[in-house]
Amino acid sequence: MKKHTNKKGSAQYGHSQSGRKFVRIGSGGFTIIEALVAVTILVTAVVGPLTMAQRGLSTSVFAKDQITAFYLAQDLVENVLRTRANNSINGNPWLTGLSSCVNTICSGGIIEQEHSGKLVWGTKVCTGGAGTCDKLKFNESSGLYGYSSSWVDSRFNREFTLTEISSNEMQLNIKVTWTTGALTKEINIQENLLDWH
Repeated sequence: MKKHTNKKGSAQYGHSQSGRKFVRIGSGGFTIIEALVAVTILVTAVVGPLTMAQRGLSTSVFAKDQITAFYLAQDLVENVLRTRANNSINGNPWLTGLSSCVNTICSGGIIEQEHSGKLVWGTKVCTGGAGTCDKLKFNESSGLYGYSSSWVDSRFNREFTLTEISSNEMQLNIKVTWTTGALTKEINIQENLLDWH
C-alpha cells in the first residue's frame, strides 16, 4: 500500500492491494470527551486556588475582628482597674463610678459629657439587660472606640457586669460580641477585683 500525504497533512491518499484508491481523513481535532476533560482540568486548576484565596481572606477578616474584640475587652478591664485605683488614691469608696453595674449589665467606654461635650471614660446601665447595650462607635481619625454620637457605628458590642463575691471582692465579667459576615461571635473575659483599702 502506497501512501501520499497532502501538504496540510490532514488527509492521506493511498491504494489498497486490490488497486482501489482511498482517502482517509486524519484525526486533527478533539472529540467532545477530550474537550470536556480539558475544560474540567482547567476549571479545577482555576477554582481551587480561588477558593483557597477566598477562605484566606475571610479567615484574615475574622482574625482581625477577633483581635480587635480581645483588645476591646482588655481596654474595659484596664479602665475598671484604673477607676478602682483612682478611687483608692482619692479616698473614695472602691466602687465609686462602678456601683451601678453590680449585678447589672452595663456598657463602658469613652462617652461625651452631657454639657461640656468632653470625652471621658464612663459607664451606662443597659436597661434591657444582656444584649441590649448600644453598639460601640468608632472614630476613624483617632482609631478610638466609644459612645460619642458623632462617631460611626462599629460591628462590636461590649457589655460587662460586676458580680459580688464578698464585701471586698467582685468578679468582672466582660462580653464582646461582633458580626463577621453572617456569623455572630463573642469572647468572654473574667477578672477578680479586690478592695485595696
